[in-house]
Amino acid sequence: MMSLNLPENYFAALGLPVAYHIDANQLRKAYLQRSRELHPDHQDPNNPAAQERALALTSYLNAAQKTLSKPDTRLAYLLKLFGLLEGDERADARRQMPQEFLMEMLELNEQLSELEAGGDAAALEVFRTQVQRQEQQVLAEIATRMQDFDAAADEAHRQAVLQGVLGLYLQLRYYLRLSERLNTFAAPTV
Repeated sequence: MMSLNLPENYFAALGLPVAYHIDANQLRKAYLQRSRELHPDHQDPNNPAAQERALALTSYLNAAQKTLSKPDTRLAYLLKLFGLLEGDERADARRQMPQEFLMEMLELNEQLSELEAGGDAAALEVFRTQVQRQEQQVLAEIATRMQDFDAAADEAHRQAVLQGVLGLYLQLRYYLRLSERLNTFAAPTV
C-alpha cells in the first residue's frame, strides 16, 4: 500500500494561510477548485493507487472545508494544530475554567431543566435569547483577539494569542452545548 502523503494541515490542503479570519467565498472557491482537481473521476481508472489517493484526499478536503467553514470548529482546529487542545474538551474545560464560570453554567443548566419541565414557551425563548447573546459576545471577543493571531509574524506570538483565547473557546463550547440542548428540546417559536 502506498503512502497517501496528505497535506500537513487543512489550510495547506486548501492552499489557504493558517488564519482564523477566512473569507467564506475564498474558502468555498479553494474547496471547489481542489475538489475538481482531485476528484476520483479525474484520475486514471486503471490505476488503483491513484484512485485510492484521490478518495483519501477528497475525504480530507471535505473534512477541511467542514472544519474551516465555522468559526468555532476553525478555532478548535487551530488550538489542536498548535497543541493547546487535547481530545477531551470537557476535561480540559473543567481543569482550566474559573470556578465562578462553572457555577454559572451549572445554574444555567438547572434553569434550563426547570424551563423544560415547566413548558413555558415565552420564558424558554427569553432564555434562548440570553444564551445566544452570551455566545455572540464570546465569539466577538474571540474574533477581536484572533486578529492578533492572523497578523503575527512568528509562531511564538501566535501560540501566545491562542493561549489567551483558549479560555474563551472553552466558554463558547459551554454556550454552544446549551444552544444544542435548547434546539433539541424545542425549536424557536416564530
